[in-house]
Amino acid sequence: MELSEAVSLLGNWSREEIKTAITDGIALPRDGRVVRLRATPVGRDFDVDEADLDAFIREWDGVEPGRHPPVAVRRELLVEAGHRCAICEDSAPFQYHHIVEFSTVPHYDVRHMLAICGTCHHKCTVGIIDRIAQQVYKAKLARGNGAVAGNGDQPTYLNHDGPARFSWEDLRDVVTALHTGLNAAANPGESQFDFSDVDLAEKNRLNELSEDYFREMRAAHEPYFGRVRAFLELPANAPFRDRYFEVVDELRMKIAADRARFGGFEHILTRFADIAVQNNPDALRGKRRALNILLSFMYFNCDIGRKT
Repeated sequence: MELSEAVSLLGNWSREEIKTAITDGIALPRDGRVVRLRATPVGRDFDVDEADLDAFIREWDGVEPGRHPPVAVRRELLVEAGHRCAICEDSAPFQYHHIVEFSTVPHYDVRHMLAICGTCHHKCTVGIIDRIAQQVYKAKLARGNGAVAGNGDQPTYLNHDGPARFSWEDLRDVVTALHTGLNAAANPGESQFDFSDVDLAEKNRLNELSEDYFREMRAAHEPYFGRVRAFLELPANAPFRDRYFEVVDELRMKIAADRARFGGFEHILTRFADIAVQNNPDALRGKRRALNILLSFMYFNCDIGRKT
């Protein structure tokens, strides 16, 4: 996974703090033992394996049991909440709250946990938001994975955790081929990507894409856009180019259908990426970076997202 995804999953850790954990390590508060997060340098960024992130989290959970759930639990809670606080719907860094107290019943049961912001976590801890209210918020999330108006219990596209109606095979094939192309050389090189005909500030405003997320997209993904375009334009890749535009057309319609349910466009992008991996766990394992780069390219290239 990309460093930006690790930042999202860890919650209270900043990007610079995670980089420090990778390069220098961080001393545990109890015994002073230095632990490092293993990661692979990729250009100016890092790629973090999920198993290594889990191992790093377990080190901290040994110091503060209950405060550091595994990656799979964190991701499921974030997906459930649409990458927003499950209570106030803010997009601040997330913490992971046990509705059923960990100190009483040690568990990481997602049915009895919430992904929430620090402010709401404090309110839960001191009882301002009591356990009954927390359970109501949890039930609301379950209903929110919810219904299309006038269509009973039929789930909408981006609120669906199970197999969704989408051309996942086309997306899988494009991402797999692109992953091979992106790793063909050690460094991504220049973007060779012309933004002159796109007012990105206006596009971000229209799509409610946050400045922080845009900055992360640009830093981590833009250097690869030249390769993505070259990949799509290569005559030998014509079948993948056709599949790319099939995916774009379908995704554009799905986003339009669900847009009102989401705030910032980053929640759509991260939600879609999560569901894509859920629907292709084996095929996309180790290819999350290529998937995220492709989605960012779609946005920057105005294949998805409003520009007027």
